[in-house]
Amino acid sequence: MSVGPRFSASALSRLPDAYVRRTGGAQRIVDQVDEAFDSFSKDYLEAQRVYVASEGQEQLFRVFTSQRITLLSQDLTRALSHVPGSLERLERKDQRKELGVDTPLQAFLIRRIVGRNGDGNDGSLSSILRSDTVIPPAGTTGPELSLYTLTATNAIESARTTTINAARFLVGGRFRK
Repeated sequence: MSVGPRFSASALSRLPDAYVRRTGGAQRIVDQVDEAFDSFSKDYLEAQRVYVASEGQEQLFRVFTSQRITLLSQDLTRALSHVPGSLERLERKDQRKELGVDTPLQAFLIRRIVGRNGDGNDGSLSSILRSDTVIPPAGTTGPELSLYTLTATNAIESARTTTINAARFLVGGRFRK
């Protein structure tokens, strides 16, 4: 069953904000963001469970996390490219140069999801989930494992909330460049 007409991302980004709000665009975007984060969370927690039960496969867990965050970023790109203004060129040249990207969507994903430098210090979801404070030592069990899991879950939920809020502000016309 069709939800309605399909538009290319560039065509949708040119539609007036009122049209997107009137057609329930914001809720569809939020639903897609939720779906992407639900899938990510499920996969991450399953991989963490397998990693903890294994013997010292930390590097494999870090690689899995990086690859899964790349997939999350792709899912979010698909959802957020429908947000008005997300694919427009960043106005400030210094922003484009600093991040090496041209659009607000790319800038958001680098700052909040995939990270810039991979050293664990940029505050992105990727750097947080790959840090030693979130990856439990192999064989960790009980309450200690629960704390590591809660730390990871909080980071994922914080990224989800930030993503949804940014999309809602843009769709609602309350946040502009």
